[in-house]
Amino acid sequence: MQEYQQLKHRLMLLTLALVAVVGAVVWLVYGATVGQSFWLGGVGGIVYLRMLARSVDQLGQNSRRLGVARLGLFIALMIVASKWQNLELLPAFLGFLTYKLAVLALMLRDLHS
Repeated sequence: MQEYQQLKHRLMLLTLALVAVVGAVVWLVYGATVGQSFWLGGVGGIVYLRMLARSVDQLGQNSRRLGVARLGLFIALMIVASKWQNLELLPAFLGFLTYKLAVLALMLRDLHS
């Protein structure tokens, strides 16, 4: 269980670092609107990842809840990004997917260990 907790912690920290660094690069290269959209998506991805971790923590406790809240978070994020004039949809979506990069990075690191 200790190893699982460490993995969750590493995944959260790596995701946060990737959102911060990639978001800063996107901001510098593409401008404030795209950078803000990316960061909004990244924060949404971090919240999604936290919700997913809680769901995994509760496995085996007769929890029959579906991922409706997680899906709702994603849909709300995409609606906000598409309706708000200072945000763009694609950078927000890519920012949301940043947590997947962290998962892949940790997986590749474990494969090479």
